Amino acid sequence: MAAGSRRFPQDERMRHRWEFERVRKSGQTVRGRSMILSLASCPDRLERRVGFVVTRRCGGAVKRNLVRRRMREIYRLNRSRLKRGMHLVLIARSPGQEATYRQMNEEFLSLYHTAVTRICGKG
Repeated sequence: MAAGSRRFPQDERMRHRWEFERVRKSGQTVRGRSMILSLASCPDRLERRVGFVVTRRCGGAVKRNLVRRRMREIYRLNRSRLKRGMHLVLIARSPGQEATYRQMNEEFLSLYHTAVTRICGKG
């Protein structure tokens, strides 16, 4: 796989508060041990957008940055498995700072599958 296809493009990132709120209000929210996933379908668009939230509840700046980097990497490496036209918001929970990368990855995939099933049905 080419290095360029594995990058995390700027246009896939959510930056504005209204984008995060729209996903939280109009989408499905699924809670896990180390993270919360909000997923909204945008069928008129074929883009995927994602936003990450790590609050001070998760620890100091070093811990928060570690958790944020892990969430970004999990999204980046699993991006090809995710449906287009979906907007995601990942919110770290305080137990996430003790979770390993593998645990967070497995939890993300499980939460994503649950949310997609709720939005799209059994198909």
